Amino acid sequence: MDQYSKQIITLLFQRLSSSKTTKYVRGLIAFLGFYAAHFGADTLVNLIDSVQANMFAMYTERVLIAELQRVSGALERKAAAIGCVKLLCESEHFRTGALAAFWPKLLQALISLFELPADESSLPEDHFVEVDEPVGYQAQYAQLACARNAADDPLAGIDDPKRYLAESLGNMCRQWPDLVPARVAALEPPHRHALQTYLNAYSVQIC
Repeated sequence: MDQYSKQIITLLFQRLSSSKTTKYVRGLIAFLGFYAAHFGADTLVNLIDSVQANMFAMYTERVLIAELQRVSGALERKAAAIGCVKLLCESEHFRTGALAAFWPKLLQALISLFELPADESSLPEDHFVEVDEPVGYQAQYAQLACARNAADDPLAGIDDPKRYLAESLGNMCRQWPDLVPARVAALEPPHRHALQTYLNAYSVQIC
């Protein structure tokens, strides 16, 4: 797949630029979350930036942080959340690079994803008609959705994204003791309080 990855990302972002619909944004965030979970956060950042310099910064600011709350569906929200944790806690770009400035805002967006329901409002380009679905698609999809089980979850190894966030922050803090507390202190009070409840629930201490 490596030889096609750049072409795939190019096509995905061309589609985003031409028609930024709610349905597409939700799918893109979930897909890139899966990618980060399986291939690594910096692999994802480097791949997207190989298409265009600083493209991941634009994606982070204008799509990931701005639209994360729109992601719906249990598996999709889980993928988006785990992808965010990977970026926050494992990416060198987010730790020391140009993306570090987005760290507190991305963590706040992730906490909002945990604490609030999905944003069902429409984006301006939602008035464009999506390609018609084939007859019978909805019924077939409903049957497939009902048939899902735990084995269908590609991220089944991570049961609780909140716990994964708390433990990942704990690991990050052990490696860089001065970094995490300063960034957590930059969170708005409601988000900082919510994060502290996760840390307390899983007995994780931020140094």
